[in-house]
Amino acid sequence: EKRALETLKNDHDIVIRRADKGGQIVILNKSDYVSEAHRQLADKDTYLHLDRNPTYAYKLELDILLQEALNFNIIDEKLIAFIKNDTPKSAIFYHLPKIHKKERPPLGRPIIAGINSLGENLCEFIDHFLQPSVLRLPSYLKDSGHLLYTLNKYQWSSTDLKWASIDVTSLYSCIPHALGLQAIEYHLHQYSTYEPNFITFLLQSIHFLLTHNYFYFDNKYYLQCRGTAMGAKFAPSYANLFLGWWEDLHIYNDNNSFSAHIQYYGRYIDDIIMIWSGIEEQFSHFIQHINTNNYNLQFTSEIHHTSINFLDITLSTFNQSVTSTIFRKDCSANTLLEATSCHPRHSIRNIPYSQFLRIRRVCSEDSEFVSKSTDLYHRLNSLMQPARKL
Repeated sequence: EKRALETLKNDHDIVIRRADKGGQIVILNKSDYVSEAHRQLADKDTYLHLDRNPTYAYKLELDILLQEALNFNIIDEKLIAFIKNDTPKSAIFYHLPKIHKKERPPLGRPIIAGINSLGENLCEFIDHFLQPSVLRLPSYLKDSGHLLYTLNKYQWSSTDLKWASIDVTSLYSCIPHALGLQAIEYHLHQYSTYEPNFITFLLQSIHFLLTHNYFYFDNKYYLQCRGTAMGAKFAPSYANLFLGWWEDLHIYNDNNSFSAHIQYYGRYIDDIIMIWSGIEEQFSHFIQHINTNNYNLQFTSEIHHTSINFLDITLSTFNQSVTSTIFRKDCSANTLLEATSCHPRHSIRNIPYSQFLRIRRVCSEDSEFVSKSTDLYHRLNSLMQPARKL
């Protein structure tokens, strides 16, 4: 095994990456991997090629921003010491293959790894102050458990009701900087209790992160000139609040002519789940309506009469109540920890318990619980978990 791993490590004609979804390990021809990266980076609306390393110049700009905030007593020396990085590294661009899609070679999900980068700590600082605004969003879903909680007492009282899901296309990289900052300003002024000077500093800091999001790939430097980096600490909060702003104006607004059809609306970042009242043609008109916008947003959708897969669960109905079970994608790997791993024994022992408990919490019908538990039993058994302990 060690020789095989060493051989793979030294093979410069391949690239090994974890799949975008499902936990599989993917081995790609390096030429295909680099070609897909260059295809994405050729989008001149999103990325700009730089002729030199901008780290030093950007560091000076950040120092000036922080010093001005210090002069106005908005932040203190301790916070500056946390945010500043005197020896920053350039962020690295890579992409995760989307093997769950049909394209071959697979398309990639762009990631910018900013570990020890110039803006890493500033991202963390910003995210801390954006999080409270995210949690108050009426559409906010923390995870699939939160979704089930919100649907717990929903009565499926009409035959006109349907499940629908909407996906925002390339949310992180599609947000124009000006509109993103306008959305953040809206939330901070409307719903936060921060001082005006501090809000101004937060907006200036976000503007700096958005307009100085540079990275390195294949011996070249690039600047992302639209959207935010998937990989930045504050990116999920930023994207959440941008869509929350759009929802306040176009979903929860009294002028929404489709509001009577929307019986339930929840969102996990860029994945939207709805209960729709009406015919499919009306839903198609709704999708056409929201796809006609000035926010650079594009939506894809599905609508189903009986059940729908959303995140890691399948939702359906029985006797006017919402039922649920576990959903696993076809490309999902068996990523549970092997029993022979050198992890602490209590961690390994707790894996079966926590996994079976998750199935019990998600599966609303006993038959589904038995079916999914049997599947989990076989997956654990294949990882040499002792059958008598399972």
